[in-house]
Amino acid sequence: MEASKPRKNSGFVSYIIRNRMAFFCASVTLVISLLIWWHACAIYQADLLNDQHTQVEVQLAPYGDSLSSIIGHSTSHLEGMGSFVEANPSKEELDENFEIFASGIYSGSSVIRMIRLFPVSNESYVYPHSCNAAGYCRTFNNLMNDEDPARKAALQETIRTGRTVVSDPCELQEGDMAVVARRAIYINGSLWGIAVLSLDFPSMIANSGLTDIGDDFDISLQGLSGQTLFGSNDTLLRSPSVYQVSLPEGNWELAAVPSEGWSASIEGPLGLFQKGGLIISLLLTLLVYIVLSRDIFLKAEVEERTASLRESEGRYRQLFDSNSDPVFLVAEDSRIMDANTVAMELYGYTRDELLEMVACDLSAPSMRDPASSPMEDILKNGMQFQWVHITRDGREFPVDINARPMELNGERYILASVRDITANKEAEEAIRKSEKKYRGLFENNISEVVITEMVPDENGRPIDYVFLDVNSSFEKNIGLKAEDVVGKRVTEVYPGIEKRENTLLDLHREVAITGIPVSVEIYSEELNEYFIVNAYRLEENIVVGVSQKITERKLAEIEVRKLNAELEKRVAERTSELEKANKELEAFTYSVSHDLRAPLRAIDGFSRIILEDYVELLDDEGKRLLNVIRTNTQKMDKLITDLLGLSRIGRNKMHLTPVNMNIMVNSVYNDLMTNQNSNNIEFNVSDLPDSYADSSLIKQVWINLISNAIKYSSSRDKSVIDVGAYTEDGMNVYYVKDNGVGFDPKYSHKLFGIFQRLHSEKEFPGTGVGLAIVQRIAKRHGGDVWAESELNNGATFYFSLPIKDGYDVYGE
Repeated sequence: MEASKPRKNSGFVSYIIRNRMAFFCASVTLVISLLIWWHACAIYQADLLNDQHTQVEVQLAPYGDSLSSIIGHSTSHLEGMGSFVEANPSKEELDENFEIFASGIYSGSSVIRMIRLFPVSNESYVYPHSCNAAGYCRTFNNLMNDEDPARKAALQETIRTGRTVVSDPCELQEGDMAVVARRAIYINGSLWGIAVLSLDFPSMIANSGLTDIGDDFDISLQGLSGQTLFGSNDTLLRSPSVYQVSLPEGNWELAAVPSEGWSASIEGPLGLFQKGGLIISLLLTLLVYIVLSRDIFLKAEVEERTASLRESEGRYRQLFDSNSDPVFLVAEDSRIMDANTVAMELYGYTRDELLEMVACDLSAPSMRDPASSPMEDILKNGMQFQWVHITRDGREFPVDINARPMELNGERYILASVRDITANKEAEEAIRKSEKKYRGLFENNISEVVITEMVPDENGRPIDYVFLDVNSSFEKNIGLKAEDVVGKRVTEVYPGIEKRENTLLDLHREVAITGIPVSVEIYSEELNEYFIVNAYRLEENIVVGVSQKITERKLAEIEVRKLNAELEKRVAERTSELEKANKELEAFTYSVSHDLRAPLRAIDGFSRIILEDYVELLDDEGKRLLNVIRTNTQKMDKLITDLLGLSRIGRNKMHLTPVNMNIMVNSVYNDLMTNQNSNNIEFNVSDLPDSYADSSLIKQVWINLISNAIKYSSSRDKSVIDVGAYTEDGMNVYYVKDNGVGFDPKYSHKLFGIFQRLHSEKEFPGTGVGLAIVQRIAKRHGGDVWAESELNNGATFYFSLPIKDGYDVYGE
C-alpha cells in the first residue's frame, strides 16, 4: 500500500511536467483572452449604446419631422397673410375680406387657434370670434408696449428682420397654451402691422404623435429658451438622444431616453456578451477539450440578441406607423424598405406592393428623369424639397419631402417624411393671379408710372437712377418707348438733368434717402410740360413715380391768377368808391340829425310854451291836442335818435377792453331805477364772467334788455328779473329773464327787426328799434342774440360773446 502512493504522486507530477507548456499556454491564453474580453465588453457596450441612440433617433425622427412640418406648414400662412394685406390694403377691404381669408386658413388646419392682424393705425382683426374675445382688446400699441420680455423681443425681431418668429408656448388670456408665430408685414417698404398665428400647443403635440409614444420612452421637448415644453426635465439629465425640430428661426430639441434608462435597455445583450466572452476565454483555454460547447453558447447568444432586436423592431414599428404623415425608409439603391400606414392610405398601395417598388415609382412621370434625382444630395447632407408624386389611381399632387440620411446596422438608409401641399400650391396660384391683376393695373393706369433703382456714389448717396420699368401711359404721354429707357440712367435719357434744380432726379433722390412719400408739381424743361408727381420708396433704393400732365390746368391757373389780380384791382377801386359813399352817408346822417330834429324840437318847445302861457285861453280839447303834438314830436325825436344810434353801430370802430359784467349790470339797473319805484321789483344777478368787448356798446345791450324786462313785467304784482350766464361752445352766453307778459313763440323771428313790435304802443310804448340795436351789437362782437318765451309766462333774452384772450377785435 505504502509503495503505491509514491507511484501515484510521481505519475501526477510527471503528467504536470509533461503538460506544463500546455498549462502555461492555457494560462497565457486565459489572461490574454480575459484582457481582450474586457476591452471587447467596453467596445460592445459603446456600440450597443450607439445603436440604441440611433434607434431612438430613428423613432424620434418621424415625430420631430411631423412637429416641424406642422409648425412650418402653419407658419407659412403668415406669408400668405402678408400677400393678403398687400392685396387688400384699405380698412374697407380688410373689413370685407379678412374673415373670408382667415376662415380658409382656419378651416384647413387643426392646430391654428387664432388668426390676428394688428395694423399700425387701425383696430386689430381676429378670427375666429368665439373664445377669442381677449384678442379684440389688443392693438399694435399694446404689442409694442408688452411687459413680457420674451413676447416683446419676438415682436422686435420680426420687425427688424421681416421674417417669421416662433416663440415657445405660452398661456393665452383665454387659458390655453399656444405657440405664437409673428411676422411683420411691410407694404411699400413701410411697416403696415403684425400678423400673428396662435397654434394650439396640445393639438400640435397630439398631431405629431408624441402623446401616443407609449411608456417605453421618457420624452422631453425643450424650447428656444431652454424651458421644457413637454415631458420631464429629468430626461435632459440622462444623456438623451436629441432630435432637432426645425423652426423658422432656431430649433426646439426633442429628447428621449428609454424609460428604464440606457443601462437597462442594453443590460440583456451586454450580459450575454460578457458571459459569452468569459466562456470564449475558457473555450480558448480549453479549446482542445470543449470545442463543441463554444457553438452552444454562441447559438444561445444569437437567439437572445435576435429576440431583443425583434422587440426593438416592434417598438420602432409602433412609432413608425403612428406618424400623421407618410414616412418611407429607403435603401441607398432607392428600394423602398418600409412604409407606414398613412403612406399606404395616401398612395393606394399595400405594404407588400410598396416594398417591391423604388422611390422614383412614386414620382409623377414628368419627374422620373434620373438626371434630376436628388438621391445623391440626400445621402450627403439630407434635403427638404418639393416634388410631384402620383397615386395608384393616377392622381398627381405636389408634396414637400423632408429626407435625412441615417445608418442602421452598418447600412445607409434614407428616412423620408412626405406631406401633401396641394392646398399650399392652390394658395400660391391665387397669389400669382393677384400679382397678375395688379400688373394689369400697372399697365392700364392712365397716369405715367415708372419704377426706378437709385445709383449711389462711393459714399452710398444716390446720384442717379436707372429705369427698371415703365407703363404704357408713360410711352404714350412722354413719347419714349420702354426699350429706349429701361436699363438706362436718367442722365442718359435726359442729358444735363443733373445740372438743373427741382427735377425728377432731385425728387427721386430725396424719396430714396428719407423714405417719405412726396407729391409735388414739377415743370419739365425737356418736355415743356407741367406734371404733378407722386413718388414713394418701394424698398431700399427702389422708387416708384406716378405722374400726370397738368399743363392745361397749370395754364388755366396762371390765367386765373391774372384775372384775380384784375379783380383785386377792381375791388380796391370799388372799396374806394364805397368809402367815399360812406363819408357822404355820414354827412347825410349829420344833416338828418341836425336839420330834421331842430324843427321837431321847435314844435315841442312852442307847444309847451302855449300850454304854459296861454292855458287860460284853451279849452280841454285844445290842451289835449297840444299834448298829443308834444307826445308825437318826442316820439319822433326818440325814433330818430335810435335810428342814428343803430346806423353808428355798424360804422364806428370798436374799442375792446376787459368788461366786468357784474359791475356794469348793477350800474345799469341802478341808473334805470333812479326815477322809478323799485320796491315791487326783485332783481337777481348771478356771478357773470368778464368779457373783452366795447364797453359802451355792451352797456347799451344791458340797458335795452333790462329796461325791456322792467317794462314788460310792470303789469305783475311783483316783477322778478334774473340776470345770469353760462359757457357753451367757446362762447359766454348772458341772459335776462323776466316774469312779464312774454310773447307768442311763432312770432319770435320778428323780434329783432326794425320797427317790428309784438305788443301795441298803448300797452307798452317804444320805437321798435331797441332789439335791432342789441342784435347788431352782438353780431359785431362775433356773437348772436335770441329769445325764448311763452305767452303770459315771461321771456328770456340771450346774447353771446366769444371767449377770447387778449384785445383782438371780434366779428367784423
